[in-house]
Amino acid sequence: MTARFFRRKWDLPRTDQWASWGASWWFFETDADGMVQRQIQVYENGPVLRYGPGHASDEYGGLAVGRSIWADEDWSRWEIDRATFEDVWQA
Repeated sequence: MTARFFRRKWDLPRTDQWASWGASWWFFETDADGMVQRQIQVYENGPVLRYGPGHASDEYGGLAVGRSIWADEDWSRWEIDRATFEDVWQA
């Protein structure tokens, strides 16, 4: 498996009871087919949410599943290295 890593800013806040968390940065580890293996959501005014093996979802959301994250769009401009992803995962 060749993992790839991405960081992408979402400027739109949530539309649920946690909307006060504001915009967020999303980090993804994908397999070679673009399927998400691990995911991090870092909110401007809220928590850091982590999803992956053993913790696929909670009351706030969950791991992106179902299809490649780059099926409809080229994500290469948001690609980061493994070390950058791991720093956020471990923080």
